Order: sequence, then C-alpha cells, then structure tokens
Amino acid sequence: MRKILRGAFIFFILFQTSTFVLGSNASHISELKLKYPHGLVGDDFGVLTINDLALNACHIKPKPFVPGAFNPYEYWLCFESKSVVATCEDQDFTNEDGHVGRVVVDAQDSEFSYHFIESRPWSIRDCRSFAKTLKNLIQGTSYACISASYIDKEQKNEKGKNVRIGIFHRLKTKKGCEGQECKLTEKMKREYCPRLTQK
Repeated sequence: MRKILRGAFIFFILFQTSTFVLGSNASHISELKLKYPHGLVGDDFGVLTINDLALNACHIKPKPFVPGAFNPYEYWLCFESKSVVATCEDQDFTNEDGHVGRVVVDAQDSEFSYHFIESRPWSIRDCRSFAKTLKNLIQGTSYACISASYIDKEQKNEKGKNVRIGIFHRLKTKKGCEGQECKLTEKMKREYCPRLTQK
C-alpha cells in the first residue's frame, strides 16, 4: 500500500511540475507575441526576452513572416541545439585582410533545413574564431535561437529536404548571445528607437 501511495504521490508531483512548466512557457510566449507579434517564428523554448525581440524592431518596422518576401526585418527562429552547426566556409579568395572566409550556421527542424550565411566576409582567422565562439555558446545547451533576415522560400536539396536560406545576424542560447548588436543599449534606444521600453 505504501508503494502505491508513494508512486501516486510521485506521479502527482511530476504532473503538477510539468503543468506549471508548460503554463509558464505559454505565458512567456504570449508576452513575447503580444508586444512583438511578428518577431518570433515558432517557439523560443524560454531562450529569448522582450529585449531580444525589441532589438530587431528597433531599426526596421516589423512585418509578418513570409518566406521569400526579401524582408530586411530580422526574425528569431529557435532549434534544438544538437541540430545547429556553426562553421567557417573558405571563400577561396583573398582581399586586403588576406585569405577570406564566411561564417555559416546550419540548423534544422522537423520541416526544414536552414542555411544562414553571415552578410560579410571575414579574414579566415577571425571567421574560424567566431565559428568556434558560436560552437562554445551552443555546447551544453538544449536550444539555440538565431536572428536572421532575408529568409528565402524553401527549395529542395539533393536529398529532397526543404531548405531555407537567410542572412545570419546573431545566435542566442541560455549561455549568452553572440553576433551583431546583442544588447538593446540605452544609447541605441535613444538614437534609433526611443519609443521602445526596456524591461
């Protein structure tokens, strides 16, 4: 009888905990989408804050996500960390900085593969260093969110998987954020978006 009661008690605690977690996650998503309804595509798995979405709305007026619309507005998309890979692609040419590479972040969910490319080339050394920084940021986390713009319509790759391509801006996990303008600073708010309130 004690075993049955103990089992029932453990089940009750687990059920209550999962209900609380699911409820708080739904509340979190509702808050994000209430203030910035177009800034997040899908779920953020608790990684993002209001300021992360506010940052993207600072320079460009938010618009609903339409793949292939060639929109400069940055959308957040989040993935299981195990499906996110950061690399430095050798561009096979040199400029005034020497040999050049480009940071690439690949990710996938149940529907699409994503190929995010940094907008500018880097010296190969800096490119490899930044790719390593992103890998360290992803390592040991459950979810990673990517802020990207100009997300293209899906096309099928050679394996028949739907692929979307976009411009990479920043990556955030529970460990932190790396990329272009990770923080909504007071200076940025004053200069570009004085109407946004920081929480």
